[in-house]
Amino acid sequence: TLQLRVCSRGTRHTNTHTMAPFSSSFALGEGVGCFNQTIEAGIVGAVTGAAFGAVSAAWVAKPEVGQRTLPLMMNTLSKVQGAAAVGFIVAGVYQSTKCMSAQTRGKDDVLNNLIAGCAAGSLAGAKTGRASTAAAGCLTLAAAAAVARLTGDYAKSQSVAAHAASSEHHE
Repeated sequence: TLQLRVCSRGTRHTNTHTMAPFSSSFALGEGVGCFNQTIEAGIVGAVTGAAFGAVSAAWVAKPEVGQRTLPLMMNTLSKVQGAAAVGFIVAGVYQSTKCMSAQTRGKDDVLNNLIAGCAAGSLAGAKTGRASTAAAGCLTLAAAAAVARLTGDYAKSQSVAAHAASSEHHE
């Protein structure tokens, strides 16, 4: 078992969680397992990727009609599907790696985000077939994930501090 200190509305109490394969309370939701987190993240990644694919296809498409309409539609669909697939895979790899790292290490900290960002970024970069692009993807996504985590942690700490100060002021 792992004991975690959970801060809720200015009060501190201890919750005890059992760490089992495919179950973690470290990310998306309390008691949501790694498998479910991976699927949820993959779906969000697919929707985001599809949106980017649609914008990309619209940006490149020439507004011709007639005999070229069907090929343009097929090209658009192909771009949307490809981007959705990449989004699903990269987001899924990120979330599953982050969750499994948290389970393995027994803590939820920025290192999990760095590891997951590197795994997902190198996978995205490997799509080009060049090791340098995979390494750049690893570094880029790891840095972005760490910054996102640290700014989120800072914002949460400020919110908790403001709530605590507000509670003390009203007493």
